[in-house]
Amino acid sequence: MSVCEEYHLHCRQTRGKLNNRRLSIRLLDLHSETVRLRDKSALDETLPEYLTLSHRWPQAEQAEGPKMKQFKTTLENVKERSYEVPLNELLNTFRQAIEIARKLGIFYLWIDALCIVQDDEEELHSTIPIMGHIYANSCLTIAAAVSSLNPNEGSVCFNSRSTPVYNLAGSFCRGVELSNTLSTGEESRLLVYETLDLPDMTHHVIPKATTPLTGCPLSTRGWVFQEKMLSPRTIHFTSTQLVWECKELLANEDGLPTMPPRGSDLSSRRPSAFSGGLLSGDKYEWYTDIATEYSRRQFTNCGDRMRALSGVAWAYARLHRHQYLAGMWKHTLAEGLGWIRKPFPTNRYHDGGSTNLDPPPKLPTWCWMSHPFEVEWQLLGTRSYHATLSQVQVEMSYVAVMSDSIAAQQDMEPFREIRRGSLTVRGLGKAIECDQRNWGMEIIFYPDQKNEPPQLSGTDVLRHVLVLYTSERNTVAMCLVVVALPDGSGFTRVGCIRCHGSETELESWYKSCTVQEYNLV
Repeated sequence: MSVCEEYHLHCRQTRGKLNNRRLSIRLLDLHSETVRLRDKSALDETLPEYLTLSHRWPQAEQAEGPKMKQFKTTLENVKERSYEVPLNELLNTFRQAIEIARKLGIFYLWIDALCIVQDDEEELHSTIPIMGHIYANSCLTIAAAVSSLNPNEGSVCFNSRSTPVYNLAGSFCRGVELSNTLSTGEESRLLVYETLDLPDMTHHVIPKATTPLTGCPLSTRGWVFQEKMLSPRTIHFTSTQLVWECKELLANEDGLPTMPPRGSDLSSRRPSAFSGGLLSGDKYEWYTDIATEYSRRQFTNCGDRMRALSGVAWAYARLHRHQYLAGMWKHTLAEGLGWIRKPFPTNRYHDGGSTNLDPPPKLPTWCWMSHPFEVEWQLLGTRSYHATLSQVQVEMSYVAVMSDSIAAQQDMEPFREIRRGSLTVRGLGKAIECDQRNWGMEIIFYPDQKNEPPQLSGTDVLRHVLVLYTSERNTVAMCLVVVALPDGSGFTRVGCIRCHGSETELESWYKSCTVQEYNLV
């Protein structure tokens, strides 16, 4: 950690841009044997150095059991916890995090279940918008990435380790494990792996293995996404070994490099790749990497999808000074509106049991978080595109947060939960009056709902198509499909189409369109 603080320029720059030491939060005080919950008023005006814990909560029904309710801070016990937090009431995960923090010599720790009063609705509404700030301003995050053997717990830091398996030059190799008892009585393990001498490689040890983070409990959870993206550095406690991660370095405890597969989750990519989503300013990286990956994550309550991304959006806006619009950005709105429901979802993040698949409430239909499914932006990143929308007007209404917290100080309104929102856009569009087979081009329709009629014309409701963006050579176009509301107050999104043809065919089709104005709701 000291090497990172002193020598990692990228880490220092990122933390400096997102730093705010005036957060109004509680922290666990670990200076003495007795753990205490320090209220905001008991801490200095400037926050001390503290650690954060990233963990998976127990299943909802287990967390609400009579024996489990005591692990959370509530209105009933918050006062007594300012004098002492009984360790025997805590989950093993929390006790382990306290032990780790003390061994690292950092004596303040933030754990969501303990530092937020869980049955105080006002406090929850004021703290949730600043969760990203809390992780961004910690000095290190402890990630409990091991599935607990106890069904009453979520994820833990310590369990019995399993030996990692590596794929060396195409053949799986478990290696040789050497065990020994040190003079102190502690058990020691040394794992020895095969070495390879390949002429086209500069290093002799070439493991072709996914990172130990792949498939761990935390890599599937929605709330953990911003915790991981915004933490300046993280120690992952996995089932096989420790993994260090910061903005410049991903290092396994065994010292072997990893070669993550293409398309794996962000936790298995180089740190510079996913932190670049915040720092590089790549025009499409928000959609192709961040939003696509985030849409795969599980939520116990699907309505949390927008709230749990607010911290990452706030950080991106602060670094690049762009205007945020419910999961998209005004300067790339045309491209952002071109999201499609993934035709073949990975399913690796959806177990069908823990996720509430009810649609998130109050979100406009043009927002990709308005539906509980995976989305993707198929064309972006493969070639250059030109947006065709103009004169974008935005009208948004947000859920109010009554608090003196950093949410008000840092103008968090654009990143809060939406009450309602509309976009008024101008672009080439027209009503669809003939079958798409007669358009003279290849047309692929991506409906937002599975029960949406596959044909674009001849339905009960007249559909309209709006051109969003075209390829550099004008042979591919992505278009929005909308229908008018019965009262004429606006249009709702029902899907997207991709048009593919020759430059002449697309030019001819554009000429059949006129400049239209659509109020999307």
